[in-house]
Amino acid sequence: MHFRSVFIVTAILLTTASPGVQQAIAKRISTSAFIDQWDTDHDGTLDIDEFSTAAMARFDSLDQGHTGNLKRSQLRGIISYVEFRRFDTNKNGLLDKGEYRVMLKKLFSAVDKDHNGTLDKKELHRFVGRSRFRFFEI
Repeated sequence: MHFRSVFIVTAILLTTASPGVQQAIAKRISTSAFIDQWDTDHDGTLDIDEFSTAAMARFDSLDQGHTGNLKRSQLRGIISYVEFRRFDTNKNGLLDKGEYRVMLKKLFSAVDKDHNGTLDKKELHRFVGRSRFRFFEI
């Protein structure tokens, strides 16, 4: 998995549409604040379930028609055309929730450099970088 894909999934996660997250983004959310927002077991890391919850909240916010699918146009500026096509495994021009979850699992594994099943602040920050906020406009 290459760097851009990891960056993109982090951007997707950090752009969830809940009002609290929008306010945090407006204040330049930190990696720590993001983990605090989604870390339901309060262990200072995100496991795959917590990571997926955040990402699926973003999916739902983008899926304004509640179709259970995202068109390429809904993900423009978040993932590239090439990445969209790679994860659109049934080649119908849409990413359904199943395809989106597969993308998340692959990206989670790529970010989890120590392979312990969780993402800590260091792992997230390493892949997000300073330019992370250009994708966070909702």
